Amino acid sequence: MPLLTAAALWVAAFGWVTLARLWASVYQEMGGDLPVPAMLVIDAARWHVPWGVALLGTLLVVVLLARRSARLHSACALLAAIGLIVFALATVGLALPISKCGVIWPDWPEAGCVSSPAMGRPIS
Repeated sequence: MPLLTAAALWVAAFGWVTLARLWASVYQEMGGDLPVPAMLVIDAARWHVPWGVALLGTLLVVVLLARRSARLHSACALLAAIGLIVFALATVGLALPISKCGVIWPDWPEAGCVSSPAMGRPIS
């Protein structure tokens, strides 16, 4: 369980940083002001906060494992849950600027993204 918890934290950090980089470049091309949550998520990724949180969580798991703490499994479950929740909130924060364009919950594209109305091209 400790190894899976550490892996979950690092995967969440990688996902956060990757999504922040991708969306930041898309939003820069669009121009305009971003909502505060999106800016916080992007800035946190720039400042390496997700990597630091993953490192601290991993160190906590290692310390609890080395001490053979009875709280190891509870701490692993809590850290994995927190990592998942924070990653989900970060992805929602990155999606908020799209809601300003009137897209609250987009439909799935019919044939592919290229022919999707969401991409600005009507489906023939």
